Amino acid sequence: MGPGKAVVIGGSLSGLFAGLLLRSLGWHVQVYEKSKYVLESRGGGLLLHPEVLDLFSRAGLHPADIPVSVTRQRISLDRDGHPALIVPLSERFTTWNALHRRLRAALPDSAWFPGFTLTAVEQEADSVVAHFDNGHEARADLLVAADGGTSTVRQLLFNTVSTTYSGLVAWRGVAAVEDVAPRATAVLQHRQFYFEQDDAYFCGYPVPADGGPEGYNWIWYRTADEAYELPRLLTDRLGKRHPLHIAPGGVDPQVERALRHDAKEKLCWPLQALVSASSPPFLHAVVDVSVGRMVQGRVALVGEAAFVSRPLLATGTARAATNVMTLGDALATSQDVAAALRVWEPPQLALGGWHVEDSRVQWNARAGAWGV
Repeated sequence: MGPGKAVVIGGSLSGLFAGLLLRSLGWHVQVYEKSKYVLESRGGGLLLHPEVLDLFSRAGLHPADIPVSVTRQRISLDRDGHPALIVPLSERFTTWNALHRRLRAALPDSAWFPGFTLTAVEQEADSVVAHFDNGHEARADLLVAADGGTSTVRQLLFNTVSTTYSGLVAWRGVAAVEDVAPRATAVLQHRQFYFEQDDAYFCGYPVPADGGPEGYNWIWYRTADEAYELPRLLTDRLGKRHPLHIAPGGVDPQVERALRHDAKEKLCWPLQALVSASSPPFLHAVVDVSVGRMVQGRVALVGEAAFVSRPLLATGTARAATNVMTLGDALATSQDVAAALRVWEPPQLALGGWHVEDSRVQWNARAGAWGV
């Protein structure tokens, strides 16, 4: 058989990676996203990995169109806000929104189905059927699950899953350069910056303008007790409890005020200025997620639907791009979808497992003094 029909569950970066790569190989693709709204601000800044640039090229897009900020140094700040360590390091950063907008613009509206919540997956001898809460059914030769760390497909079909809370939450925010005190900008501009505390770790880097001002993306990792603090942090301003993540604008005002107060008390002065100038912060619980299988019949898990690693290595988008490109290679060299997936699965399981374990080891080496 030649290229067939593929259903992709999830319209974030991984889902659009899959949809566009498969379309470039001649597949008829439908991408289903449970949110009915335009996806914006689901993440802040991102390290722009070579794998993402490769995927853009293979999908017929133009990597040069991705806006970037380039850093030349990595600095560690002391408690007085001075660079205690300066290391030459060139990196390129972009934003989640910049990537998503370009990917979504490349996918025809006829292939995009927002507001569709998956309820069941049924496999038959020669097809797979996705069922949605509005009664819609989508039959295909292949289903790609790219629905993130709380994957519905994974919950429905895969029972070999391990999820471990790290004891930390990651607070994130973005501040426009023009809103940050010039004295702080003089320290932070064109640099990756880090600040370590006894019970927390703060890092950041510049992000490019993309229809708005240039900014600084920051992440503040803080301890949070699973039994008491975590439920409170993950309850939004409307009183709804979220499993892992609260988006920008959703954090409870009292929780946000406490965070900004702590920033003034615990951070060095350039980072105090950064948090003070930031838009509403958002957060996610730092977890490890590992699966024992990435394939069941004609269903394949990609990206964080399969593995979630601690963000120290910043490998999430690179791993998702690799999952998708190698999936395309496997499908292009086989006439049998299920057989292609069986060949594709073992090295991708090894890659995901290695990322999770390596990020855990490196994280624990850094955070051992935090008692988590």
